[in-house]
Amino acid sequence: MQDIHGVAISHQTILNYENSVALLLKSYVDHYPYELSDQFPEMKLTSK
Repeated sequence: MQDIHGVAISHQTILNYENSVALLLKSYVDHYPYELSDQFPEMKLTSK
């Protein structure tokens, strides 16, 4: 980022951003109504 845009961002800033995004997206991922196919019948998924 610094080479292209001249902005220095620390590793900690990236980690903080990733954690914030993960917290925001978790509820969408956990409750998305996936339509599962029987493509892999040996795999059984259970809801928590």
